[in-house]
Amino acid sequence: MPDVEILTLPPLDLAGIFHRGPYTDLGQVFQRLVAWAEEHQAFRPETRVLAVAWDNPYMVAPEDLRSCACMTLPPEVTPDGPVEPLTLAGGRHASLVHRGSYEGLPDAYAWLIGRWLPASGETQADGPCFEEYLNDCRVLPEEQWLTRIYVPLKG
Repeated sequence: MPDVEILTLPPLDLAGIFHRGPYTDLGQVFQRLVAWAEEHQAFRPETRVLAVAWDNPYMVAPEDLRSCACMTLPPEVTPDGPVEPLTLAGGRHASLVHRGSYEGLPDAYAWLIGRWLPASGETQADGPCFEEYLNDCRVLPEEQWLTRIYVPLKG
């Protein structure tokens, strides 16, 4: 099983496009975000790209799932149009790195929340889970894709 780290994160200012519907549709939302970012010359080497998810897909109907495709912005770029500001609260998070296709992410979340978390003695906090895409899926084969998953913890 993957190594789980407990990380303490600072708040993170992002900009993104909010989505309500199946998490599997978030790829289309990312396409809109990337088009906006390219138009606004918002990509930098330090840009971080994330997906934020507020709902448990095993407990909420697919059409009601809330998520956001988002990214960090350089200081001179201001969100506009479909892109809105979002700040993720900092704090303690359980984190692991998933390697491979995004289709494997639901299993990684299920293992982290359903198996690791109960055995760890930790408790999930209120707040969204999120994932950060650590490399570019547009230029690498999917077996090399790296995604860091974050689950908020109490305390």
